[in-house]
Amino acid sequence: MAQKIFFPIFNICISYFLSFSEVYCKGPILEAVNYHKIYNDSKDFVDSVLLAEPAEINAEFKKIFGPNPIIPKIDRTKLNNFIIKFFNPPESELDVCEPEDWVEKPEKIIGIQDDSLREWALNLHGIWKTLCRKVKQNLFSEKDKHSLLFVKNPFIIPGGRFREFYYWDTYWIIKGLLVSGMDKTSKYMLENLLDMVNE
Repeated sequence: MAQKIFFPIFNICISYFLSFSEVYCKGPILEAVNYHKIYNDSKDFVDSVLLAEPAEINAEFKKIFGPNPIIPKIDRTKLNNFIIKFFNPPESELDVCEPEDWVEKPEKIIGIQDDSLREWALNLHGIWKTLCRKVKQNLFSEKDKHSLLFVKNPFIIPGGRFREFYYWDTYWIIKGLLVSGMDKTSKYMLENLLDMVNE
């Protein structure tokens, strides 16, 4: 007879994630928002910020749409109004910032001999200013109202639909920041990653 192997189960979620998992991770609100395509990008909903406690939002949803709603039969306009009332749009938890160590003409880039490559590198370097973000300080005390992990330092985002930083993207971003002579911003990015590991 084969021997059963048991593995211990650990709760790897941070406690405040559990409170909003019924909104962002599973349940009728998430299902309805995706089914009715309230957002053009499904990532937008899970990046939005709650304007009330998760339990209150779930209770209000059940009050308006019923305890066991038939998702396809939910009125899309009513659902959209519900989302507007209880959620701030994505990226409302972030401030745009300018990297402290950004300079117009970094030494390494100015040293490029080929004129067209130097111009291209300077244009690319200028993009750092548009990609810098910082988490709004008031969100530190409201961790259960957004899916973004709070980090204390400014960071560079990949851009496009990505409003936060990711491990692999950060590797390439830091390589570019170092070419741009932006050691302090690189250090901030690394500190943020370490803070997330320690969290």
